[in-house]
Order: sequence, then structure tokens, then C-alpha cells
Amino acid sequence: MIPALRFEHYKLDPKAAGYSGSIVSLSDQAVTPRLGLIWRVSPLVQPYAQWSKGFRAPTPDQVNNGFSNPTQFYQSIGNPDLKAEHANSVEVGLRGKLAETLRWQLSAYDNRYKDFITQEVVRGTGRPTDPLVFQYVNLADARIKGVEARIVWDLMPGLNLNASVAKTRGHSTENGVETPLDSVQPLRGKVGARYETGPWSVETTWVHSSGKKPSDVSTVGWYTPKKYDVVDLGGSYRFDKTYSISTYVTNLFDKKYWRWSDVTGIAATSPVLDSYTAPGRAFQVTLRADF
Repeated sequence: MIPALRFEHYKLDPKAAGYSGSIVSLSDQAVTPRLGLIWRVSPLVQPYAQWSKGFRAPTPDQVNNGFSNPTQFYQSIGNPDLKAEHANSVEVGLRGKLAETLRWQLSAYDNRYKDFITQEVVRGTGRPTDPLVFQYVNLADARIKGVEARIVWDLMPGLNLNASVAKTRGHSTENGVETPLDSVQPLRGKVGARYETGPWSVETTWVHSSGKKPSDVSTVGWYTPKKYDVVDLGGSYRFDKTYSISTYVTNLFDKKYWRWSDVTGIAATSPVLDSYTAPGRAFQVTLRADF
């Protein structure tokens, strides 16, 4: 049994130098308890549960923000009335390991929020004459629940295989009516492999994302991207304790796809929809120095 108690306080006191708009100051505080339980039945299976209260203060840019991108037909505005977010969270799961070579975890969670902070499209369609306007707002009651699974397998010295999958659903409630949370991502899965020998290492990952269903979107008529699969490939070489070089090819097969987080609020009929696609095949080379 692992109990914990946390006290949090924040104060936002911005200065208006060089800015002609109005700004606001905020402060708040909260006590957030937490209780964790672990039953170590055996190394292979260890059930656990956790209950916690949460508190998240608005960030300065969420409250006092102003940004416009006329070439991409969107802008972001601040919300001086934004309040701190409070959460009541429960998580249960199983985890364990087998012979020090295989580690796994399965979990389910249910988070309920008061004054949930989320970025929403408050007006606009993303057209040149009607740009999107993004703003962080509070939702009086919200709920996010989901399941996650992950496994790591050290197949042999230097070779590591890993896989994970996560499915989340969320909605807000107002006057008894449930509305999907647009900030919730669709199901995502990942499979990766990494091999390391001496100063050399190579790795590859395959990422799958399900499509966004129209029923999981708050507004009818928004573009809902379809599922996609992306493969990345890379490697690195360490010269000594200080210097190393790495190179990666992202989106190896040059897949054309849209991420939900990039097209939230974009109309399905938008004439500039292609400008929101994720990057195609790209090459990256990085030289790193650790002192």
C-alpha cells in the first residue's frame, strides 16, 4: 500500500511589456491525495490498483495567448476566464515479467474531470474567408476512459522487441447530453525492434492508427481521417563516450496520411485539405555530444 499527499499552488502574474492587448493574473491551489495498491503474487503476475485526485493549472499561453497564421487560415486566442482542472482517477491493471527477458503490462483507467481544459474550435471552417479560431476552454464535466497493453521482449543479447496498443474514449456532459471530446486520439498501436552491438545500433518501428469515426467527433461535417500505417527505420554509431551520430528515414514508404490532431476542426469539403497532410518520406542526420 502506497499512500501519498500532495499540495499544489500556482500563481500567474504576467507583464504587459510590448503587448497592447489585455492580460489577466490567476492563482489557485489544491490538495491531491493518492493511494496505490500492489499485490506481488509472483514475478509473472502482479495486480495493482490506484486512485488519485488530480489538479492542473492553466498555462500562461492558454490564458494570455494571441497568434494568427493567415496562410494556413487559422488563429489562436487566449481565454482569461479559464479555471484550473480537477480530476478523480482510477486505474487497475496487471503487470509482470518472465525470466528477466519478457516484461508486460495491461491496464484500464477511468478519469472524471471538473472544468476539463481542452482546446476547441470556437468558430470558423478553415476556409480562406472563414479561418478557424482555436481557444482553450473549460468543460464542466468530462470523462476519459481507456485500456492500454504493452510488452517488451529481450529476444537475445542486443535484440529487443516491443509492442504497445492504446484505445481511449472520452466525452463531456452538459444538461444530460454527451458530446465526444475532440482531443481524444483514435486507437494507436506500435511494434518496434532494436538491435545493438558494440557502438552500432539499428531500429525500426511500425505505427498503426485507426481512423476517426464521425460518431466520435463533436461537429458534423468535420474531416475524419482514415486509418494509416507508417514505418520508420534508423541507426546510430557511437564514436566514443562523447560523440555519436544517428540517421533515420521517417515514413519509409512515403505514405500520404492525415493525423487527427492536425485536422481537428477542418471541414471535410475544405479545398486546402492536402496542406494538412503529415510529412512524407524524410531523412534525418543528427550529431550528438554528451559532456
